[in-house]
Amino acid sequence: MKANRLVITIALCASAAYSHEFYSTKLTWSRDVSRIIYRRCASCHHESGPSFSLVNYQDARPWAKAIKEEVLSRRMPPWNAVKGFGDLFDDKSLSQEEISIISNWVEGGAPEGDPAYLPKTPKFEDGTSAGPTAPKVSGRVKSTLAVDENVELFGVMPSGIQPNASIQLVAEKPGGEIVPVIWIYQANPDFQQIYYFNNDIALPSGSKLVVIPPGNGSFVLYWKPAKTAAAFTSAR
Repeated sequence: MKANRLVITIALCASAAYSHEFYSTKLTWSRDVSRIIYRRCASCHHESGPSFSLVNYQDARPWAKAIKEEVLSRRMPPWNAVKGFGDLFDDKSLSQEEISIISNWVEGGAPEGDPAYLPKTPKFEDGTSAGPTAPKVSGRVKSTLAVDENVELFGVMPSGIQPNASIQLVAEKPGGEIVPVIWIYQANPDFQQIYYFNNDIALPSGSKLVVIPPGNGSFVLYWKPAKTAAAFTSAR
């Protein structure tokens, strides 16, 4: 009996010690990390979404170390494009500051914090909200493609890029202006998608779309005729 009581006492003490984890960070789920997850991850990681839920602390805490590893390796969120190279719509990639917040939170014990600081839980809708539905392919560029009319480029899709390869697409306007379109870095084939732009890229006739370096893959192009010729006056 004494031995049994001793085992029970030790178990209770261990349980109490675990429930009072030591945290070495002031970063918390409620105030800091949840905002990043809601903005960058929860559109897929919610209860009825395609991946396991990360919407609340109880869901996310068991995955804390895995979340850290995925964001440090930039495997998650699934986004192959480099932030800031091109004005991409619904950019889910994490900034270095966001990655540091998540990493330091995990290293510090992944505390929950005061639920009073939680942001409003986002609403989730079925389907995608980005860009046109089933856009018509306008062209494909493997090396260089000349544009022979005034168009507005609204999306591109990388194609045939080898795993872990990096490739850029830029636009050269007739006046010499170089416009960054998209930069795919260390490509993950599982992240195949159309990338749309916050604002269509106006390309006057005579512009060129150039792949750098050529031979690493190609880009499927989605454009539409320019609304007005006046949009290209300054580019001529």
